[in-house]
Amino acid sequence: HPHKVQHAYALIQDMLVRYRSGDKSVKIDCVCFTVLIKACAHSHEDQALSLALLAMETLESKEFDAPNDVAYATLVIAIRRLATGSQKEELLRDTFRKCADRGLVSNRVIFELRNCEIQLQGLDFGPGNQLDPRWSRNVHPGDKPQALLKGR
Repeated sequence: HPHKVQHAYALIQDMLVRYRSGDKSVKIDCVCFTVLIKACAHSHEDQALSLALLAMETLESKEFDAPNDVAYATLVIAIRRLATGSQKEELLRDTFRKCADRGLVSNRVIFELRNCEIQLQGLDFGPGNQLDPRWSRNVHPGDKPQALLKGR
């Protein structure tokens, strides 16, 4: 569908209005926003990147579910596909920092970061490019990476 991002965004907006007006039958969670971010990532619409970033900002506002590692990995995909140049690098660094601060750096996040064409230089990965264990403190044990960007 050529306007899937606009439709997904309109649906989320409708849900937000209903929820905020007291309709507790409306369940807005991390999955809703992650689906919107994914739609943005696979779109060529002009506002796709800004809507993906807005969706994550809304998740991070703590009004609804907090973002999870899947939401951050999906945002990395959107940034990789939609941003360019220094904006891409800045957004990826910012996203990684927020993800790490929340303890959500998982194998999935690392996998998506590896697919980016840029190096995330300037981030303190520690000796031997090792992952600070605090960056994965809220990740399921089976999804915790052992080293960050191994092989780079």
